[in-house]
Amino acid sequence: MKQRDKIVLTALFSGIVVFLIYLPALFNGFVNWDDSIYVHENYGIHKIGANFLQWAFSTTIGGNWHPLTIISLAIDYQVWGLNPFGYHLVNNLLHALNASLFTLLVIILYKKILPETSTGNLLLGGLLASFLWGLHPQRVESVAWISERKDVLSTFFYLLSLITYTKFRVANSKSAYAITLVLFLFALMSKAMAISLPVVMIIIDFIWIDDEKKFKVSIFNKIPFFLIACLIAFLTIWTQTQAGAVTSESFDMSFRILNAIRSYGFYIYKMFIPVGLAPYYPLMPDISLKVVVLSSGLLLAVSAATIWAYAKGNRFFLAAWVCFLITLAPVSGIIQVGTQAAADRYTYLPSLPLFMAIGIGSIHSLQKWVKIRTIAFAFLIVANLTFSFLTIKQIGIWKDAIALWEHEIKHYPVVFAYLNRAPILYNLKRYKEAIEDYSIALDSLEDKNLLSNTYVRRGLAFQAIGAFQQAKNDYSAAISFNPRNIGAYNNRANIYKKHFEYGLAVRDYQSAISIGGDNPVIYFNLGRTYLDMGDTANGTVMIEKASNMGLQAAKDFLKEP
Repeated sequence: MKQRDKIVLTALFSGIVVFLIYLPALFNGFVNWDDSIYVHENYGIHKIGANFLQWAFSTTIGGNWHPLTIISLAIDYQVWGLNPFGYHLVNNLLHALNASLFTLLVIILYKKILPETSTGNLLLGGLLASFLWGLHPQRVESVAWISERKDVLSTFFYLLSLITYTKFRVANSKSAYAITLVLFLFALMSKAMAISLPVVMIIIDFIWIDDEKKFKVSIFNKIPFFLIACLIAFLTIWTQTQAGAVTSESFDMSFRILNAIRSYGFYIYKMFIPVGLAPYYPLMPDISLKVVVLSSGLLLAVSAATIWAYAKGNRFFLAAWVCFLITLAPVSGIIQVGTQAAADRYTYLPSLPLFMAIGIGSIHSLQKWVKIRTIAFAFLIVANLTFSFLTIKQIGIWKDAIALWEHEIKHYPVVFAYLNRAPILYNLKRYKEAIEDYSIALDSLEDKNLLSNTYVRRGLAFQAIGAFQQAKNDYSAAISFNPRNIGAYNNRANIYKKHFEYGLAVRDYQSAISIGGDNPVIYFNLGRTYLDMGDTANGTVMIEKASNMGLQAAKDFLKEP
C-alpha cells in the first residue's frame, strides 16, 4: 500500500474512533443556555427565503458575527426542525472531521521536521496527537453544546486552511494560496477566534524555511491575512461591546493580566488533569497570588524548556508553544468578555499545537528509548482510554438543562446556575424546587430589573401551588424594584380577580396597559373582570379590542352566545 493511502486511512480511522466515542451526544437535548437564541427563538433560520443570506451576513447573535454558523444552523432547521438529534449529529461529524484533518496536519509537519521518520512512526504520531486531542473531555463543551457549532465549524475551516497552506509552501502554488485565504475567511465567518491563523502561518514558515532571508520575505504574503484579521477583530470587539458582552471596563488592567496568567496555568493543568470540568467557571474578584505564582512558574518553565530545545537545534517545540500562547490570547481575559474566568470551549483550537507536540515528541522519543517503549505505549493507551471514559461521562452533563445546571451547582453554586435551573424545574411542575432556586438567587441579586423579574417568576411558582398570598407579595416586590414591570401588574391583578377584589384587579390591569398597551391578553383579562363586575359595556369594549389585536381566545369568547 502506498504511503499516501496509509495516511488517508489513518486519518479516517482517527475520525471514526472519535465519532464513535461521541455517539452518546446524539441523544442529548437542547439546553437553556444560548440554544434558544441560536435555534428556538432565532426565527431568521426557521425559513430560508430570498433575503436570508442578506440577513445572515448582517445580523449578530449574542454579540457575535458568524454568518456561516447561522447558515449551517438554518440548514439543520430545514432538515431537522427542533429535533436536537440532527444538530448533535452535525456537531459530531464536524468534530470527527477535525480529528481526521488534525491527523493529516500532524503527519505533514512531522514529515517536514523529521524527514527520515518511518511511515509507521508518522502514522503513530498523527494518530496519538489526534486521539489525545479529539478524545479529551475538554472538547465536550464545544461538541455536545449545540450553540458551540461555531467552534467545530471554524476549526474545520482553520485546519483545512493550514493544510492547504502547507501545499502552498511545497509547490508555491497561487491557487493554493488563494484557497488558503478563502478558507481563512470561512473560518472567521464561523467564529472570530480564527484571527490567529496568520501568526500560525508564520510559525509554520519558521519550521518550514531554513533560510532566514526567505523566511523574512515569506512574511509579506501574510499581509492580506493580517488585514482581514484586523478588520474582523475590530468588528468583533465592536459588536460584543454593543451587546454588552465586553466587561473589561469592570476590571482594571492589572487584574486582567493576573487573570490571563492564571488562565494559561488553569488550561494547562486541566489538559493533563481533566477532572472537575464545569460549564461555567465564575470570575472571582480576588485572584489567589499563590495560583498566579504557580501559573507564572509553569509558563516560564515551559518557555525555558522550549527555548533550550531551540538552542539545541529543535525549533518545533518552541513553535508549538508560541502557537498555543498566541491562539489562546484572544480569550485569555486581557479583553474580558462575559463574566467567566475560563471556559473549556476556549481550548478547542488552542490545544491543537500542544497535543501535536506531545504526539510527535512521544513517538520520536520512543524510537530512542527502546527499553521503556512497551511501558510508554501502555501508558499512552491507558491515557486515551481514560480520556474516552471521562469524555463519555462529560457528555452526560450536557444531556439536558437539569443535568447541566445540577452539575454546575455541585461545583460552583453561583446565582447564574440557579436562575437557569429554576425555570426548567417550573416547566417540569417541580414548583417547590423552583421556588427554592429562585429564593437562593434572590438572596444574592443586586440588579433591580433582574430582582423584579425573578420575583415575578417565583410568584408564578407560588401561584402554581396555590400560595396566592406569597405570590401576591412577590408581585408587589417586583413592582417596587421596577414600577414598569407589566407582568407583575397583570399577575397580581389575576390574583385579585380570583379572590373577587375587582377594584384592585382593574387598577392593576389599567396600570399594565398604561405602561405597555400592546398586549391583548391584558385587555382580555380586564374585559373579563368588567363582565364579572356586571359592567357589560366596558367589558365588551376591552374584549373586542383584544380580539382586534389578534387574540384567538377573545375572538372565541365573542362568538359564544
